Amino acid sequence: MSLKQHLFIINFLLISSFSFSQDVSFQEVDSVTYTLYQKERWQQLAAYGKQLAPQKIDYYYYNVRLGIAHYNLGGYYNAISYFKNAINNNTTDFAISYVYYSYINLGQIERAKEIYNQLTEESQRNIKNENRALASVFVESGLKSSNTTFQDDLTYYSFTGLHRFSDKTAIVTNISFINQDSGWETNNQYQLGFFPSYYLSKGRSISLGYVYANNTNKRSAITTGEEFKTNTIITNNAIIANYSKQFHRFRAEGFVQYIHQVKKTTGEVEISESLNNTIFGATVSYALPSVRDRFSFGVNLVYAFGNSNSFMASPFITLRISPKLFFRTVYYTIDHFLYLDKDSNILFVNADTNTQRIAGTFNYILNAKWQVVGTYSNENITNIDPLLNHKLNSFFVGINYHF
Repeated sequence: MSLKQHLFIINFLLISSFSFSQDVSFQEVDSVTYTLYQKERWQQLAAYGKQLAPQKIDYYYYNVRLGIAHYNLGGYYNAISYFKNAINNNTTDFAISYVYYSYINLGQIERAKEIYNQLTEESQRNIKNENRALASVFVESGLKSSNTTFQDDLTYYSFTGLHRFSDKTAIVTNISFINQDSGWETNNQYQLGFFPSYYLSKGRSISLGYVYANNTNKRSAITTGEEFKTNTIITNNAIIANYSKQFHRFRAEGFVQYIHQVKKTTGEVEISESLNNTIFGATVSYALPSVRDRFSFGVNLVYAFGNSNSFMASPFITLRISPKLFFRTVYYTIDHFLYLDKDSNILFVNADTNTQRIAGTFNYILNAKWQVVGTYSNENITNIDPLLNHKLNSFFVGINYHF
């Protein structure tokens, strides 16, 4: 390490321990933030900015350097705050672009689109050239644990890709697997999903979706000295259309689902049947003005008709605990109908049950590339046959990587 580097570190430590009840000179602030920025010491730079907060320092390069530090640490809300201060100092595409990318990484596409429209045509072209066939990938795995002896635990795996082809178009693809082996019964299900979206102006978006799910159930039991075997294959095809609009603090969505199921059982019992569900739904959410981006709540309203006519009101809450930690919880009751859950893209394929489910998801941003997601859910499942009633506790852990 050079003498110059030693002197810089000593200077930084002295300033860090300085009593900030007194003003720090502009020269010191500019020198330290510039050096930390050049050396890409994002953690130290963010900590230094936190110490300087009581001084209310506000000039363009200071705000940009702190914004970039928080951006690279995954603290996107803090980054947005600094970059907006920088824009107030001097409106540049450089700062506006970072606000755009921060909202993209937070998954707030409508707000990102609003920021995108503030950029010059040249900067918009540069962003278009950066669109990727694979923008991010999410891998998740977990366990569904039953409280009964007749049903063993289920293992779950899921792979999701986000493909961004322009500032207006994105496609989500998903494949998931559920496996269970109880000795006398095995269940294997795989699901494929394809969800393209198109983002319009003024906070509007249109999305479509197609899901194919295949479930194979094999049972083998011995009764009165004879072996009893059945093999059931359930195929599901689901189509969903969604339209959403972001207002100042409200968000409204309307969606339609159509699900067709074919069930065939062979072996000792021969059964063939089909079901159709059409679902109309609406979602309304509201962010409190005093804590916008920190707390919002809403409800999904669903009416299903086909093999059964049912109504469902599903409340949810979203909370930003810290700049890097988010929590979302949702509750719903699926009463004897087929349903594609909009939060998880999981297709519920058993119309013989009443499923009450509460789920909570934590999302922690490690940095600009990596996020960790943890989900817990509790399901209370009531079957037409009371002997098959059971509860499931599920634990899932996922990793999201942005390219």
